[in-house]
Amino acid sequence: MQRTIILKPQSIMQYKSMIGVVLYNEDDMLTFSTGHKVYRIKEKDLTHPLNDLIEKTFNRNDELKHLAIEHDIIEIQERDSIETYLSYVKTYN
Repeated sequence: MQRTIILKPQSIMQYKSMIGVVLYNEDDMLTFSTGHKVYRIKEKDLTHPLNDLIEKTFNRNDELKHLAIEHDIIEIQERDSIETYLSYVKTYN
């Protein structure tokens, strides 16, 4: 089981219906990537997406997830399922 930790929420933005990450900011023009394409967009044209939309996007877009990890925007934590933990505890009882 994986858990996504957002380290830089200000870097995850939405442009129209696309969720992506802001990589660079130069003179009010942002470099915005969806994992598949890179865009140059004015800062005022971006909005902050809802957290559940962010999580769904990272779950189905591996390219964006890897890009966000490379730029320290998110971190992925591996977590054992509750069944694995309970079976582990049971062996010591």
